[in-house]
Amino acid sequence: MLHLTEDMIFKVDLNGKFLFVNDAMVNKLGYSREKLFEKSGLEIIHPEDHPAINLLLLDPVKFQAMRHFEFRFVKKSGGLIWVQTNTTIETNHDGVPIGIIGVARDISEDKQIKEELQKQRDEAQQYLDLAGVIFVALDTSGLVTLINKKGCEVLGYPEEEILGRNWFENFIPKNIRKELIPISKQLLTGEIEPVEYIENPILTKIGQERLIAWHNTFLKDSSGKIMATLSSGDDITDQKRMEKALIESEKRYRSLFANTALAIGISDRNGNILQWNEAMQQMFGWTDFTSGNVQDYYVNLDQRREIFKELKNSGRVENFEVQMKNRQGNPFWVSVSLQPITYEEKEAFLATHIDITARKKMETALVDSEKRY
Repeated sequence: MLHLTEDMIFKVDLNGKFLFVNDAMVNKLGYSREKLFEKSGLEIIHPEDHPAINLLLLDPVKFQAMRHFEFRFVKKSGGLIWVQTNTTIETNHDGVPIGIIGVARDISEDKQIKEELQKQRDEAQQYLDLAGVIFVALDTSGLVTLINKKGCEVLGYPEEEILGRNWFENFIPKNIRKELIPISKQLLTGEIEPVEYIENPILTKIGQERLIAWHNTFLKDSSGKIMATLSSGDDITDQKRMEKALIESEKRYRSLFANTALAIGISDRNGNILQWNEAMQQMFGWTDFTSGNVQDYYVNLDQRREIFKELKNSGRVENFEVQMKNRQGNPFWVSVSLQPITYEEKEAFLATHIDITARKKMETALVDSEKRY
């Protein structure tokens, strides 16, 4: 019977010398039975596995808890066989240990599969760690089963302090836990439709809240039952702060732009008017003006070219005096200041106009007066 099984069965004394081996052991290792009897067990065990074996041989009673373990046999050809071994201590009539009986099952194929799976997991983890977004997986109880490097960085915890902990009880702010926990349970049980995108804050180790934009995927078994969630998240805290600041800044800008007494206009390099305020509309005599080109309002276009020449040399133009005309064709003098800006993500120019017609007339009158006298 011992020779019919595919498992390797052996018996060694306390020095590790083989006293019995079955046919399966002879066939798998490639040694003859006689040759195995000449060898110590350690001679056909991989050197890296010797420490565990030595513990068993030195004190089999103390280390009998280790009787189920894995190690590698070295075949005659030099190849390796991973085995899972169950051992029993053989004693004499007085109960004194005299040897060890073992049954070794070849698990090489299982080991290879596990190693390949582990390799794939490690590669997947590397990809996740290289990603610039958070990746987190939760089981149906809300426990964290996976988190990548970015997730650890944002939360401020090492991976081992995150895995296995309840996501909602540990990493979600208290003020929204009562709202999110029931929803998450309903999602995982399929009571409500999955939500692909959601924004909610998380709580870091130092007590800060970070706003995360989540994209959620649900992992299901063959029957369609949800087994876990995999979520990728972008930290949009700073983005939202900037958006809020920009909105507030834009409100202040629009208020200033609309209510100032200065005539202000924004145009592109070709002169197309993109925006203007009420003061500019009044200055140029527009009533229902919707679009136009500033070049149409220069008395002498060479002056506009001079303005852009100055802009190129100095980076901005201050109080450049030009003669312009209103919608009715009436000329007037303005002092123009111009600077480049970005408007709706494109190059543009912000110009302020001060009507200096009265001053120009006075200067002309003074010059004429001096000529007469």
